[in-house]
Amino acid sequence: MIYMDVKPPGFEASLKISLDEMGVTGSSDSINIMVLLGRNTPKEPLPPVPIFDKPSVYRVEKGGEILITTPPLLEIANNNLGDPEVLIQFLRFCKDNFSASRYMLLFWDHGTGSGIEAGTSEVTQIVSQVFRMMDPAEGSIVNVQAAFMDTLRSTAVRQDRIVSNLFYLAPVKATVDKQVEDEEDFLYVTEVRDAIKVVFPLPEMIDIVAFDACWLQMFENGYTLRDCCRYMVASENLISADGMGYMGFFQQLAARPLADTATVGAMLINASYIKEEEYEKFTMSCLDLSKTESIAGIIDELAELLISRLHVDDFLSMVHNARFLCLSFFDEEDPSDYDLQVVDLIYFTRQLVAQIKYNTKDAEIPANLQAFYEDIKAVCKKLAMACTMEYILSRQIGSAMAEQKDSDKRWGAHGFTIFFPEDKHKLADYAEGFYSASGTVAAMPFADEHRWKAFLLDYLARI
Repeated sequence: MIYMDVKPPGFEASLKISLDEMGVTGSSDSINIMVLLGRNTPKEPLPPVPIFDKPSVYRVEKGGEILITTPPLLEIANNNLGDPEVLIQFLRFCKDNFSASRYMLLFWDHGTGSGIEAGTSEVTQIVSQVFRMMDPAEGSIVNVQAAFMDTLRSTAVRQDRIVSNLFYLAPVKATVDKQVEDEEDFLYVTEVRDAIKVVFPLPEMIDIVAFDACWLQMFENGYTLRDCCRYMVASENLISADGMGYMGFFQQLAARPLADTATVGAMLINASYIKEEEYEKFTMSCLDLSKTESIAGIIDELAELLISRLHVDDFLSMVHNARFLCLSFFDEEDPSDYDLQVVDLIYFTRQLVAQIKYNTKDAEIPANLQAFYEDIKAVCKKLAMACTMEYILSRQIGSAMAEQKDSDKRWGAHGFTIFFPEDKHKLADYAEGFYSASGTVAAMPFADEHRWKAFLLDYLARI
């Protein structure tokens, strides 16, 4: 079940690549490939009527082509793919009409990780203001965007707060409230969880939730989905605009339709890795969400130890330096571009242990402090071991992402990230709808149920 939002600019070409790859194998007696397409209304009228006015559901057939006039199996009246009710209708239709022994749900769109809600209320106000200043009859997406940026520069809103969700707010029609409202409506992971539970109530579960979208392999996402799906496949970094390796994946799945679910997740990762020809910034992994609670418990142990000594300046500096050396997963390696406010958790623990060793190698350490450092090292080792041996079932990491080298200041990717902003204003900007509630959107459950948020608040209050 593939939930495809094709409305962002430039996605029509990506859609064709993905659908063509799926159609090489297509559906069969063993596999149903179901897609929901949310596309822009065609600019030119097509006989008899344009089909893609509303989200439409299709079964991908071998060698078949989904054209603009192809009749859908289901047309959903609600045109807002950010509304979880659309997802619920899609899931229910697939389950009722194409029931299966196992289910994968894949999201195909932009992803923005922890920055998904940053600054939207302020930016929405600016967009509305720009629209009201323009004559809709003369408006176009080009001059609306130009007016938007001119207005933005004249305000106090930080541009780096809204880069990650600018495309959602770039209007495609010269209308005011409804279009802005639709474009701003994100589909949160908490909403995905709730939608799945409506159609697949426990003890039923989705077998795999996958994200063909950037930056979504975060511990918080896996924790949110742990009680509605078994495995999660995603990237902790960027992902190709050409999509995952659908051709290779469905060919393998057609040859081994009874493969266990963990193997199916690995198929998707490996097919995507081969398609990208070892793209140097490639990162994809499959997480066993049944292990999420135990990993969260070890993170609690680490958080409590960190909190217990953050009041000491030398240890606070060690934590700060370790965080700084974990460059954020974005387009640039420059430390000034901490756009997503996340770190690879395993890499952070390695950097922290390295800082402790470096700062204590020639010093006489009191026994109680030496015991504390040994406890930190032990928990970091325990966390890395549990993640590597139990939580991360399979992964592929590009050569430039695997380890930081002296000659190449890049990131150390190991499988997933965790929220870790580098200063106070970032916590406020990026926490809305993520570590804190936002309107009707609940905070990520991990933030409220475990101690990592308490560590972040203490740490950020001191640096």
